[in-house]
Amino acid sequence: IGATGDSAMDASNMLKPYLEGGKLRFIGSTTYEEFNRHFSRSKGIVRRFQQIDILEPSVEEAIEIVNGLKAGYEAFHQVKYSAAAIDYAVRASAKHIMGRYLPDKAIDPATQLIYVHEEDGKIAGMIQIRHYFNEYLEKYAGHIGYSVAPDERRRGHATAMLRLALPICRELGIEKALVCCLVENEASRRTILNNGGVYESTVYEPERDMRLERYWIDTRSAER
Repeated sequence: IGATGDSAMDASNMLKPYLEGGKLRFIGSTTYEEFNRHFSRSKGIVRRFQQIDILEPSVEEAIEIVNGLKAGYEAFHQVKYSAAAIDYAVRASAKHIMGRYLPDKAIDPATQLIYVHEEDGKIAGMIQIRHYFNEYLEKYAGHIGYSVAPDERRRGHATAMLRLALPICRELGIEKALVCCLVENEASRRTILNNGGVYESTVYEPERDMRLERYWIDTRSAER
């Protein structure tokens, strides 16, 4: 419940008479941050509510929750999710995605898109938008990864795919997208620069013995 202004009647003041008179039963949900920013300012309102903390579900509970959502997602996306895929998504997100909580981080960690020729349905490439970072993605991979089929390269597909991905990043709340490429990959470097990439730094990935360039792209001006 947030205030609309110091001189205006906010939701807290509107609810007080009903709560005091017992005429209204009210259930609300919010984050700790929102509670401390808005709700806790009104001591009168806080006294009239019982706070119930909802803890993050366990991995097993999250698997059950995602299975309950499965039918809706399958109908919307016209796909089928196996039990093994759901199990892996929950367990992998619990292990690798920090700063987010189950079940949300098991449901929407990435958006995968396929770039297809309209005239014949042939797949020209794929692109992945990672919604959140783990330590590896933040340092070496970035928000966006893409690949073009070998026989479709040097036709501008990578530039087009990345351009189409940027407004989706913006809709996901990613105002600046990190995109990385191998130091020796001149084609990928040009793709990133053609989409407004600004060079930040070069890093070394020891496990695969790779040197990678990191670029940032402002998505706020991208058009869908």
